[in-house]
Amino acid sequence: MLTERQQTILRSVKKLSDALGMPPTLKEIGDDVYLSIFPVRNTIIELAKLGFVKRLPHQPRTITIIRMPAETRAAH
Repeated sequence: MLTERQQTILRSVKKLSDALGMPPTLKEIGDDVYLSIFPVRNTIIELAKLGFVKRLPHQPRTITIIRMPAETRAAH
């Protein structure tokens, strides 16, 4: 089960990816969820370890959603 922050950031990545037509930057995600880049980065790393997103370190716009958890899919 994901934490509330993980779910919020995962939903933000999905929303911004759909709206922009490309993966969002950490800053764009942070602006969307009212957090600085550092907690967003740490949460994205956690989500990658859990298998929800894929990312290339040190490169912008490489966050890709691999899967959404059932509780996040049901919320939207």
